[in-house]
Amino acid sequence: MYAATSWACQSFKLYSRKAQRCRLTRSKRIQSLVRFFTSASLGCICRIRVCRAPLRRGESDGARRCLIGGVSKVRSSLAILVFAIAAHAQAGSPTPLENQKIQYLISAIESLPDARFIRNGTAYDAKSAADHLRLKLRAAGSRVATAEDFIRVCASVSSVSGSPYQIRFADGSTTTSEVFLRQKLREFEQASQHKVAD
Repeated sequence: MYAATSWACQSFKLYSRKAQRCRLTRSKRIQSLVRFFTSASLGCICRIRVCRAPLRRGESDGARRCLIGGVSKVRSSLAILVFAIAAHAQAGSPTPLENQKIQYLISAIESLPDARFIRNGTAYDAKSAADHLRLKLRAAGSRVATAEDFIRVCASVSSVSGSPYQIRFADGSTTTSEVFLRQKLREFEQASQHKVAD
């Protein structure tokens, strides 16, 4: 059983690294791992069926015992698969602290007085901009696990044109939403550190 578990763990690590090198998204990685372990398990099951058949003429009992080892490999493969899917699902969900940061950033946008948010050449008010970011956050799903992910995936550029989002303040000055939100994130983290120190 230990050898089978070791085999499954090594296979999982190698296949995960290969998926990461190919820069697959988290959902694609899960699908890829499912296909891999399903294929591996089916291969072992085929060998198990052979094991159950009576010994044929000229077949050694040692060879048959070798095939029976496929049973434990199937169990280990399926167990590792379940843990892998759970780990990837967990990785795609923001922690309470990261979710608090994300909501803080959206509120920072929504509460800007008299600011205009320029997206694909069109100016929007603060509430419309915040609603758009919430919509993109829901659509992003597991791609957003941290506040940094939120800024990068949802709040920096248009997913349609690739143009950066701009913020025009009441005094006429302009900056990108990425610069503004990263500054707000630093302020949030610094304030959190001061609370912990107190």
